Amino acid sequence: MSQLQELQEIILWFDGDQAGVNATNKYALELREKHPGVQTSKVPVLEGEDINSLLDSHSSEIFTNFFNQRKPALIPNKLTPKSSLKIELHQSIYQDEHLKVQVLGKLDHKNLGALKVTLVVHNKHNPNHIPVRNTIDLYHGERVEKFVRTCAEKLETGTSILRKAFNEITQGLENHRLEQIQITQEKQDQKPVLRVLTKEEQQKAITILKAKNLIEILSKKLQQTGIIGEEKKALFLFNIILSHKMHNTLHAMIQGTSGSGKSHLIKKVADCMYNGHKIKRFTRVSEKSFYNYGQYDLAHCGIVLEDYDGLGEEAQLAWRELQSSGRLGSSVSLKNELTGAIKSGEKVVYGPIASLVATTKFRIYEDNQSRVFVIAIDESEAQTEKVLEYMAKKAAKTITDGQEKQAVEEIQNIVYCLKPYLVQNNYRLSLPKSTQQRRRLTQMLHDFIEQITLLHQYQRNRIASDNETILITQLEDLELAVDLMFESIVLKTDELDGILRQFYENLKKYIKNKGESYEFTQREIRQEFRISKSQAQRYFNELLELEYLQKSSTRNRNTFGYKITYWDNIEKLRAEIRGNLYQQIQTYKKKL
Repeated sequence: MSQLQELQEIILWFDGDQAGVNATNKYALELREKHPGVQTSKVPVLEGEDINSLLDSHSSEIFTNFFNQRKPALIPNKLTPKSSLKIELHQSIYQDEHLKVQVLGKLDHKNLGALKVTLVVHNKHNPNHIPVRNTIDLYHGERVEKFVRTCAEKLETGTSILRKAFNEITQGLENHRLEQIQITQEKQDQKPVLRVLTKEEQQKAITILKAKNLIEILSKKLQQTGIIGEEKKALFLFNIILSHKMHNTLHAMIQGTSGSGKSHLIKKVADCMYNGHKIKRFTRVSEKSFYNYGQYDLAHCGIVLEDYDGLGEEAQLAWRELQSSGRLGSSVSLKNELTGAIKSGEKVVYGPIASLVATTKFRIYEDNQSRVFVIAIDESEAQTEKVLEYMAKKAAKTITDGQEKQAVEEIQNIVYCLKPYLVQNNYRLSLPKSTQQRRRLTQMLHDFIEQITLLHQYQRNRIASDNETILITQLEDLELAVDLMFESIVLKTDELDGILRQFYENLKKYIKNKGESYEFTQREIRQEFRISKSQAQRYFNELLELEYLQKSSTRNRNTFGYKITYWDNIEKLRAEIRGNLYQQIQTYKKKL
């Protein structure tokens, strides 16, 4: 058989008894060793039968059938890999029959032009040899070759074995690195899967949007999401963050002391937006992070910042520009990868954005505060009781997370059905002259009126112009807008901010019961209002600086007595502002 150069198959056909089976296995093994490239097959025979007995009891066709049913005489051996590379985060292990190599260190996923690792090479045949260690770039051919010779000398191993091992390590590591880069890129590009609305859900949402009591329904559903009290403020903030879908976006800042529920309020409102990946929530923003976004990454996004203190000075500048102009432009140095030449270029990040920000600060830099609506969280005892009552219902499972989630999804369905349109507002309102930043706030007022019109888009008249659909504002939109943003208008007019105004009104009420000339100390007020020493100090310092209080006496241990020197009338101011705005609306109504 060794002389048969074109031999392809050897067929074994023995008797069907045990001796025949044993002979088949024996010769099959021998033939595989002598002729590894030739297939060895066996013909099945009925148990206990041989050629003669088969011919006596069957026709000759049985031999043809058995011959065609032949199969490999031996099951092919499963080859065990001669080498393996197990890759882990900080240590990988390569092993073959001669070597064990530890690969230490984390792979650099940024510089694909290098593969720098630390290798510890062991000789498996002689464990007494000291392992060879070196930090090396596996892409540096000359250094790898020098390391091969060093290892061969110290470990008494062939250079071909070492080259093969290092080559397999290099291939394994670079393939693993490319896979990890691709996985990371896919994760970064992956967007949240949006919930698909059924036709029934869309129809139910549109029915609500067409309802005359839309605001009442929406306010009730916002309360069912877990917002306790603060009905008007919740509805106001809902419209602010909803504007991220529209042409003109809005911004709001919520002031309150620590633990007053600011973050809870803006979180719950933001949860009601349908497109989750368009709502970005930050605890902290580094100085240049806004500039490093992709060109359209922030376009029509809602940004929720849980603490204004998380904005650095340069980040505040970027924040203001995104709010005002809807774009960030930077002059940067660009390097030509081919020639290495450096020239100036422009990097642009486009908005617009809508935003909600929470803060505990009394005073905000005027240029930052002038661009946003400002409201103060309700920290009254009545609001506290509402919160505690709701917490008790949650603990008793009278209100469940499932009920809150259902309310959120129903509001998300409403948001989904709202589309951006142009708005024609034929009515103009003027704010009192005492209002701070009157020009900018007047524009913000009319932008908010536009947002109210968009919320009622299924109930408003429409006209077509230049292939655009335009909604017509009604007087009801003006009334609702003034009602919802009234507190913000008052805060823009008031000399005191929202947190300080609440404290000062409570202080006046307490002192009035004692007599307007009553002298008090910080300790007395801290204990009465149950506030911390640092918080009380901040309140007193602000009121002293604004000349609402004065130090009337000095007591023991540098303790001062205080008196109220300016008894302003905030309710009168509120009434004047409200009367002024509603009088303008009534004037428009009379003209209809």
